[in-house]
Amino acid sequence: LGDVYKRQEYIGLQSTGHGPQQPIDISFENNVPFITKDAKNWTTQREELYNNVHLSPGTKVVARGTQGKSKAVVAGTNIYNGTRVFSTSIGHNTFTVADSRYLDFVARGLLWAVKREDAPIKKADK
Repeated sequence: LGDVYKRQEYIGLQSTGHGPQQPIDISFENNVPFITKDAKNWTTQREELYNNVHLSPGTKVVARGTQGKSKAVVAGTNIYNGTRVFSTSIGHNTFTVADSRYLDFVARGLLWAVKREDAPIKKADK
């Protein structure tokens, strides 16, 4: 996936840049209910909001982010050549990836991608 166009085709979203490292308000959508089950909207600490140049027709938006006046998709799913793909642009800083809300969200996205929605999920410690 070194080719930028292949990457965009794979994740279903094209971005060309991002804003400053500032908090992002995350809001979840119910387009893939397994991934967003029990997810509550939240605000990150410092993160980079990537712009959205193009969203492929089959891509399902899982979460959107707002940073100041900028809004963008921050997580989504796609089907690439029959393979489930979950992607998120959130997770640049240690305090984000250590957050239990983020860990639960990414774990559910991973389980969805590998078709293991039946796997037991242990909630991350807060």
